[in-house]
Amino acid sequence: MEFHTAEPERTRQIYAALDASPELDGVFATDDLVAATGLAWAQDRGVDVPGAFRIIGFDGTQAIRRALPGLSTIVQPIAALGARAVELLLDQIDARVRGEAPVTGGPVLPEEWPVSVFEGWTTDPSAATRKER
Repeated sequence: MEFHTAEPERTRQIYAALDASPELDGVFATDDLVAATGLAWAQDRGVDVPGAFRIIGFDGTQAIRRALPGLSTIVQPIAALGARAVELLLDQIDARVRGEAPVTGGPVLPEEWPVSVFEGWTTDPSAATRKER
């Protein structure tokens, strides 16, 4: 599925992929919204999470933490990533103001950022009694 697939097509594709793969016992989703859709699919199909199917997302935003506090997720340092993006943008603007050519088209050096794991009830059977839906 393409990242920018709009709703309701996004949900339709996720449900179709999960329906076509009955052997799956879990999903590591590309983001927390896809994980939330996977959780909705499991609930709609009567699949026990985390007993028969486990789900983990990726992002760990405050919005999803409030909406689905039990969703297991890889938590990114979103504020630090945003600050770094602004820093890079300001460097480009400053270079242009100084009359320098902005850096474009060259290789982008990778940066590693620390992440953490929040294990909620969607992957931890021992937390199943603490389900917050």
